[in-house]
This record gives sequence, structure tokens and C-alpha cells, in this order.
Amino acid sequence: MRPRLKGCRLTGGYHIPYREAAAWHRRVKRCRKAALRAMRAFCPYALAQWAGSEDGEAVTGLDRKGELVAIVHLDAEGLDFIEKGLREGNLAQALQDANGRGDGAPKAPRRGKGKTA
Repeated sequence: MRPRLKGCRLTGGYHIPYREAAAWHRRVKRCRKAALRAMRAFCPYALAQWAGSEDGEAVTGLDRKGELVAIVHLDAEGLDFIEKGLREGNLAQALQDANGRGDGAPKAPRRGKGKTA
């Protein structure tokens, strides 16, 4: 367990100054909701996981087999990324690109019939 810091509140695995804790909590809640909505556009299952853990909360996207295919952490960097995607109106595409699932991602080679290189 992490030691307590004077003047800070442990919020979602991060020590946040008391005066900023309420705004941080609202920001995380807003970004969690947006990330879940965006991940559901390209993943069969989208979940908010690991709330309160030492590593912090994250939104994950799973395929039909339950394997992890996309993730965004709800830390300061992840929240900035989500908010930027919301402002630009391309959060789902940005999440796909960041997780190597967008149009520019390399695809598995197709198996051709009879031809070998």
C-alpha cells in the first residue's frame, strides 16, 4: 500500500491535491464514459477495469475470445489523449491507431493458393 501524502487524496491510484481531487474525479468519469463508448465501436466488449489498483484504472477493449485488443489508461496522459480525440471528433479512430488496429496497422499476410515466394 502506498504511503499517504500530506495534503493529497489517493484517487484511482494517484495522489491528487485535495483542492484538485473533485475536478480530477469528474474528468476521469467523463473520459471513462467517452472511452467506453468509443471502444464499443470497434471491440465487442469494452470494460473499465483496475479502479483503485496501484497501476490505476484503464478502459480495455476485448475481442470475442476475451483477449485484450485495446487499452487506454486513465492517467493524466491518457485523459489528455481522450480529450484530444473528443475535441477532434475522432476518438474511436485515435484509439484504434494507438493500439495498432487502425488503417495504418500491418495486417496478417494472406495465405495464397499454390504460390510461394
